[in-house]
Amino acid sequence: MAMDKDPSRRYHSAHDFDRDLLRFLEGMPVRARRATLGYRLSKLVARHKMASLMGIAIVAVLAGSFLFQYWQSRLTDRRVAQFEKIADAATSELTEQLRQSSLPVAIQASLFSTALKSLDRLRQSSGDDPRVLLSLSNAYVRMGDFEGSPFVANLGNLNAATVSYEQALHSAIEAHERLHSDETSQAVIQAYQRLGGIQAFLGKLPAARDSYQQGLSFARAFWQQKPADPVRKRSLAISYAGLGLQLMTLEPGDALKNFRSAFEVFGSDQNGNEDHDQTLVKLYWYLGRTLNQLGHQSEALGNYWKSVAIAESVAQRFPADRQAKRQLFSAYRDVVLPLAGRDMLNVGDSKKAQVYARKALAIAEESAAADPKNVQAHSDLAFADVGMGDSFRLTQPATAVEWYRKAILLNKEMDQVYVVRYWLAERDEALAEVLLNRKDAPEQLHLLQEANAIRSELVGSGANGPHDRVHLMRSYCNLSDAEVATRNLVSARRHADSALPFLGEFKVSSPSLVVLREMGFCFESMGNVRRQIATDRSLSPLQRSEAEGSSRDWYTKSAAVWAEWDRRGAATPESEAERRKVERLLQTR
Repeated sequence: MAMDKDPSRRYHSAHDFDRDLLRFLEGMPVRARRATLGYRLSKLVARHKMASLMGIAIVAVLAGSFLFQYWQSRLTDRRVAQFEKIADAATSELTEQLRQSSLPVAIQASLFSTALKSLDRLRQSSGDDPRVLLSLSNAYVRMGDFEGSPFVANLGNLNAATVSYEQALHSAIEAHERLHSDETSQAVIQAYQRLGGIQAFLGKLPAARDSYQQGLSFARAFWQQKPADPVRKRSLAISYAGLGLQLMTLEPGDALKNFRSAFEVFGSDQNGNEDHDQTLVKLYWYLGRTLNQLGHQSEALGNYWKSVAIAESVAQRFPADRQAKRQLFSAYRDVVLPLAGRDMLNVGDSKKAQVYARKALAIAEESAAADPKNVQAHSDLAFADVGMGDSFRLTQPATAVEWYRKAILLNKEMDQVYVVRYWLAERDEALAEVLLNRKDAPEQLHLLQEANAIRSELVGSGANGPHDRVHLMRSYCNLSDAEVATRNLVSARRHADSALPFLGEFKVSSPSLVVLREMGFCFESMGNVRRQIATDRSLSPLQRSEAEGSSRDWYTKSAAVWAEWDRRGAATPESEAERRKVERLLQTR
């Protein structure tokens, strides 16, 4: 155009020529070409490849649905089957494109919602054909993930996610009843797993355990048909792990059996497949956490380090995969617990804990900044702040205070469902523990009162398990100690009395170190109240003597707990410090 024989068709100036060159380099239409529709469309597609692919996938589903309805009366069974495969392929292709996409989760959910509506219309037109039902079940699972699955990027709508998973299960079961196949079996197992996960998150623990148990029964029968099939191995391993998670807190021995069964089926080595290796990351973490709660710290750390190494490997091989990066965050965050986490179950390595807490924080900050509507990313950021607090609590409590405060602020911005309330109580107690100055006593008491109110609410809601009662027991004991510190003996005794029924429910013989730990602290709290009563000069000598004797009895029970802790080979620096503290209290009259 710059050298056209007709001067009127040339560029008017060097500036116009320069601007056209820039448009060419940016993939925009240029003046030197005729502005035909095809030419402009080709440029648009070149600039927005990912969005175009997603649009094509959706259009393919919509067009296919229309064609099905138009030619329904004339299609043969063979053509119906072919179309159903095309519909499922379109859904799968869209799922894969979204998995690799950096689009905000709200846009991804909107795109998938369009495909889901199309498939639902197709189901009605096909007379509930099993292959369409299968595609619909898979689509409902993906939609539930986007709506509110706490385990992937989501919009935080837990109720909508639950409904989607229930729809996925209904469609999968109906499809399986009409067509027994590997695909329908996998769909049923997957739906049970998703539903169990969100039920547990919402505090519906009996329902969650039932979902995982039914999924496990289905997955075991499915695996037995072809034990060497990798897909069947993974389905069974995840089902074992899901049930193990429901048993972890108070039945760690049974949880350990489930996780070991998962490894027996699945194997323990990477194989380069992304789904396989990401599953392995979770299994090693689950096993490490259970061993941690059983007091096997060295073995627990070994499994945590394997989880970290595999997560790093997967993230390096699949740098664009959002879920791989999220798993790496989880692996970094979770290893802080056995290194320097709260209340005894750690080896006291604060320096190494800070290294991994900072790595987790960097990933969480990046994810939260990239997508403001991703609820999981902001939840992860709160967890990262807690990890930072945990890593500093033993060596720099004032620094830990600031990190716990950040986590609590984020926590209060979330939808206050069961697990979020549970997290808030934990974080209130964590902050109260590192408020060591006398001037902080009012705030410490307020935090413990808030935590106690939440734990009482969770126990009273009916959607709870024994672990909620264990933590409520400890919450009353924490409040009792705080009131003793301010010499408010009436309130201290009232809180201690509230904990007494729980002390009768739980036993020192419990296999869970969580239970053992909480009982040890509560026995000490009971002794502290009685010791304070024994110093009250307004009481008679006999009353004071009885209080002193009762105090010694409670301290003796606490000492027995820490002796049992040692007998199990679970001693840590913090548990030993607590044991020595109780022994000194017994020696002091």
